[in-house]
Amino acid sequence: MDSNNFSPFFPFGTEPIFGTTALVFVSFLGFVKIAAVAEEIKDPSKNLPRALIGSVALVTVLYVVILLVIGGIFTQDTIGDVPDPLTAAARQMLGNPGVVLIILAGLLATISSANASILASSSINLAMARDRMMPNWLSEIHKKLLTPYRAIILTGILALSFLLLESLENLAKVASVLQLYSYAALNIGCVMLRAANPSWYKPTYPSPGTPWLQLVAAICCLGIIIFSGTFAQIAVTVLIIGSLGWYLAWGRSRVEFEDALPDFKKRWEVHGLKIFGLPVELHEAEPSEEWQPGVRALDAIEPRHIVTALANPETEGDLLRLGQMIAAGAKEPGRVTGLSIVKVPYQTPLSTIRRKLEERQSVVNSIKEIGEQVKLKKGEVSSDSAKALANTSFEAVSEAAYNVFNGLIEETENRKADMMLMGWQGGFSIGRIYNSPVQKIIKNLKADVGILKDRGLDKVDSILLPWGADTTHSWDLKSGCVLRVIWTLTLHCYGS
Repeated sequence: MDSNNFSPFFPFGTEPIFGTTALVFVSFLGFVKIAAVAEEIKDPSKNLPRALIGSVALVTVLYVVILLVIGGIFTQDTIGDVPDPLTAAARQMLGNPGVVLIILAGLLATISSANASILASSSINLAMARDRMMPNWLSEIHKKLLTPYRAIILTGILALSFLLLESLENLAKVASVLQLYSYAALNIGCVMLRAANPSWYKPTYPSPGTPWLQLVAAICCLGIIIFSGTFAQIAVTVLIIGSLGWYLAWGRSRVEFEDALPDFKKRWEVHGLKIFGLPVELHEAEPSEEWQPGVRALDAIEPRHIVTALANPETEGDLLRLGQMIAAGAKEPGRVTGLSIVKVPYQTPLSTIRRKLEERQSVVNSIKEIGEQVKLKKGEVSSDSAKALANTSFEAVSEAAYNVFNGLIEETENRKADMMLMGWQGGFSIGRIYNSPVQKIIKNLKADVGILKDRGLDKVDSILLPWGADTTHSWDLKSGCVLRVIWTLTLHCYGS
């Protein structure tokens, strides 16, 4: 880099900055997509602003550093004639390997950006269809892929249609200006909403600098639009008019929403312009009570609530039976939840899938068979333990999650279960066990964990129990006896 290449710093004055901003602003459109796909975000009042502001700040610094490096490498007389400044800079610094690295990085960035755009845009189409702003036809979920395939196809067709535009620069400006208009409207809406302060509005984020920061942001967005060029301005105006026409023709008669204009008018009559300076009452996010299971001794006196993670129809019956044996207390019956987690693609909101989930029939059948087996033995054994075992309550539950193992942890803790029982597939080795996602469950789950390598539980006759340093004891399980503690499990006790 040569510092002389930075002088003068604005060789064409400051006016081209605004037009260039309108062109490159498309690079920043991805950040708002965080909000579009954040339906399941935890603690959104803290995590959503952190994600948005943090990602914008990080990438802005990265962009500035890259531009300074490029500007320091090439002279101002030649940089305008370099069609690929990043590749040329990489070649100058690292030779051909640098060029390959830059090209690969560009391809990966393009693919990830396109995926994020389709993901967020299809989610918006799906949400609009659910809100009846678009035809319900778009909300259809594919039975096998579990994706809103119609919304994705529509988004893809629209994206491909824009390729018909000959000028990539005009396409970028249209995308930027449309988003700038949206940002300006959002900033003004934020000011108006906080000034109206309706009863149903309960913000948890302070939004610093209100209303001045939002007003400056809106003015800046509108100002950049002025420098974006005639084509982009006309294209966006047509899109806005078309959207309003769609709302009047389709959505107005189907959608009912509550606005804050009546509250704004009432407060304006009382306070006038002072309405924008009135403090807004912030509300604490609803605290989620963190469940901490107590430290329990490994005994069989008290009943337990066992969650069995079911994924393989061939072994789920054994897991449910084992859960029944562990759950039953000495005199009181326990509870067993057969939990099936459906892995959902990120393109699909979890709430949409949850409305369509049904109990897995194979789990229901397994529970029914276990109940019939216990009934056959009830006449043979009349002990309190046998009655507790026979009266174990079962339930079959299907839930949706983007990550199966995170879903298992969350559902087990939400149900305040004492233990999660799951199966083990494949062989055993130190590397396989260490790298297994089961490690994450053992580390993070606030409950006991039982892992079964299922070799068949058709008939359990005896258990060999290591006891002390060098002795073993074997118990014979006659028909009707109740199995209390399964030592063939790998147990991890939380808190001990």
